[in-house]
Amino acid sequence: MTLTKSGRGPMGSSKSQVILSGLAADGRDVLHGNGRLSKGAQFKDNILHLQVENSSASFLVTPKHHLQFDFFTYNFAGDSTVDICGDIEDVYLYTSNDINQWSQENRKVLDKWYITEDGTYTIKLDLPRYRIENILVQVPAGFSVSSFDIINEFDSVLSFDDPISADIGLVYQLSEMDKKRQRLFHPHRLFWQFLFASLTVFAIHYISGFVRNYDTARSVLTRESRWLFWGMCITGFIVFGFWHIAFWPGIASTDSLKIWRAAQIPGMYLGDHPPLNVIFYMYLSMFWNNMAIVPLFQNISCSVLISSIYFSMYRWGLSKPLVIVFFLLTVLSVPVGTYNAVLWKDVPFAFAVVLLAFHMARMYFGKRHENRQIQRKDWQLVIILLILIAGMRYNGAVYFLVIPALMIGLGMVHIRWKYVLLIIPVLVLLGISVAMAPKLSSSASFVGMQVSRYVTSAFDDISPEFVGEKFDQYMGVFDVNQDDMQWDHLHNCFWWRYNNSFLKRVKWNDVYPYISLKKEGIQKKIANLAVKIYKISYTTPFVYFSWNPVYMLYLLIIVPFLIRWLPMSAVFSFILLSQVAALVFLGILNWRYYYFAFMGLNFLVPLMITDRVRMKTNGAL
Repeated sequence: MTLTKSGRGPMGSSKSQVILSGLAADGRDVLHGNGRLSKGAQFKDNILHLQVENSSASFLVTPKHHLQFDFFTYNFAGDSTVDICGDIEDVYLYTSNDINQWSQENRKVLDKWYITEDGTYTIKLDLPRYRIENILVQVPAGFSVSSFDIINEFDSVLSFDDPISADIGLVYQLSEMDKKRQRLFHPHRLFWQFLFASLTVFAIHYISGFVRNYDTARSVLTRESRWLFWGMCITGFIVFGFWHIAFWPGIASTDSLKIWRAAQIPGMYLGDHPPLNVIFYMYLSMFWNNMAIVPLFQNISCSVLISSIYFSMYRWGLSKPLVIVFFLLTVLSVPVGTYNAVLWKDVPFAFAVVLLAFHMARMYFGKRHENRQIQRKDWQLVIILLILIAGMRYNGAVYFLVIPALMIGLGMVHIRWKYVLLIIPVLVLLGISVAMAPKLSSSASFVGMQVSRYVTSAFDDISPEFVGEKFDQYMGVFDVNQDDMQWDHLHNCFWWRYNNSFLKRVKWNDVYPYISLKKEGIQKKIANLAVKIYKISYTTPFVYFSWNPVYMLYLLIIVPFLIRWLPMSAVFSFILLSQVAALVFLGILNWRYYYFAFMGLNFLVPLMITDRVRMKTNGAL
């Protein structure tokens, strides 16, 4: 048999290669110490590398019933052809993973089964987790099926009789199998179920405590002009629902599909994605085990967040017409609408950052201009948001330094210098932990590698020219047409990622049901309209009011210096700007990474107006 590197893969990269990590015949290793290699093929670290197109490796093996090929899959993997005595099969190895091996999921196994000397034919494979109605057995001429059994890992036998004869083979109906299925115990999943139940009870208790502050259910809706809040919530839900229906069940990139899949398989955690994102999907899937639950949750939470912020401004003195105008500008924003329908960790991360910035601005104004003491629940919310932010995106950890420094600098907390000195050994221990962490977990290994690469590169290049270059990059962080951001255009993920051929190719169809993505009737009309609006939003001049509000970036830099006159806006801007500055300094320029800033900038101008109104009301002008 011969293994050949047949192509470069879908990315068309000249660097692509085929890596075979294992070859077994009947469970015996036959890869090492065997084979004839052509030019461009070599063994390195006991692994076979086919590095140039048409390079090959030939093997002479005598399997009794089974051959197994074990390939690496990653983002520079090429395509391969396996030729076994004239039986040729193409193997596609490209996935979005990089070559670092965090788990066994970054591999593809090709199995070949053969009839044994006694005439039996036994196959061992993993069945998909979703429901199977029938199994088709195609029987070549001259052969027959004497018995058909399914034996599970516990050696329990499920027998099936009376197959239905069809032109293409024998069809065994598995309807009886559903009665014999069982859910297996997994300690990790049981732990998360207990934790999720506790969080749900806490949330219900918190909401019920809020409702108890009102006399009747009607007062919850109408007291303090709260009808305005609920009206904005419902409007936001309808508008965002339009985008969700258009791209049902949700806009998914390869990473999105990978993370949702990890949330469905007990015990699977990813190193190249923050663990909290997988846990978040696990929690949502317990309400509805469909990836559509993520955009639905984002729709509801975004509607509540936007409505709460504008309703707070209304109660602080911003006129009702201005509240409605700015609210409509926010909910009708194409990026906000489409991002609510996408399964990216950047979306809940943005919600948490904007809420943290607004909450800190509110705390500072109350402390500075209203002599109000910061309550315990305010600190609790800050801590929870910091954990969520750092857990959703690794770069969110910068706020563990920014927020305490901001609180001390603005006098929101008072701390003695002797306690500040105690922070030094804590930082030393933290540094040691970071240095040791890559040896302890795959997530820490990924974070350590990324931080080392970006920080080393940035500090090596510091110079006046470097500063000028970074300022130019800062002014272009929302420019969706620049080369560094081409792959973040959402239309690359609208539908084609979530299709059966792609999922089957990367072997992720174990958790995704086989569905047709053809849109019909009213949904087709909504989808066509959504795509038309989306395309218009990229054209000039609309792009400057949607995806690239470059003029707002100047405002974001200036406002923190106006803290005396615009206290809430200054704090709000500084919290957004600190994360933007960190990303720009490290040279990370993907548009979606800055979505938190884009969303936050929707509130900056109305917050500046509210600042002036509230300062005047409190006699600070």
